[in-house]
Amino acid sequence: MTRKIINYIIDRWRLLACTFVLASRSVGIIISSYLKNINHRQYINRSTQNGAKAILAIIKANYRLEIINPAAFDTNDVYIFMSNHRSLLDIPLIFATLPWTVRPVAKAPLFRIPFLGRAMRIGECIPVDRHHPANKENVLAETKQKLASGVSVWFFPEGTRSAEDQLLPFKRGGFQLACETNTKIVPVGILNTGHVLKPKTWRIASDKTLTIRIGTPIDVSHYREAEQQPRLLADVRGAIETLAGYRSYG
Repeated sequence: MTRKIINYIIDRWRLLACTFVLASRSVGIIISSYLKNINHRQYINRSTQNGAKAILAIIKANYRLEIINPAAFDTNDVYIFMSNHRSLLDIPLIFATLPWTVRPVAKAPLFRIPFLGRAMRIGECIPVDRHHPANKENVLAETKQKLASGVSVWFFPEGTRSAEDQLLPFKRGGFQLACETNTKIVPVGILNTGHVLKPKTWRIASDKTLTIRIGTPIDVSHYREAEQQPRLLADVRGAIETLAGYRSYG
């Protein structure tokens, strides 16, 4: 019983510390939007990466980035990244490790949280409201703008976190965007975050290693015909399953 109480206190302290990091970074990004003579995008990249690393340090999580085929990437290109989604820790893991300028497509309610929501909007994150499908065209238009300005975009095609080591059905918006903009899709596997912080709980398992595994970009020009797009979805899904360790890798 004593051990449970200690673990509860430690988890709550870590949650409070992570909240402080998130709040302070949000305020910093908001303030930076009023400053001149700075590169705002570079500042946001640096701020979010440092904040993400701080959060992972607070929960005592080791982490690593694996790029399966580095030669397949062009530093001048933008990409649409798609991955599995097991935990709230997926976001700090992405920002802590990725060498690209990337912004996530995120749930609209997050943009209504004081300070955080405004910082996300300033930081070029893209809101999507699953309860108002009519806004889909606005989301696609905003995402196209981000890609055209040199920002890669991150989709969780399941649309929400999954409770098990298996993928939920995919939403099609990211695939439509990739085909309309002829942007390569990069399948990504995120490993172990769901075992460190499970969905709908704040219990943290420390001293675990989180892995983000970047697959080879998929050229969507081979799937431009409407009848080929279900195959694109299936190919991306299969790649994510393999990279995430949901089926044999290699």
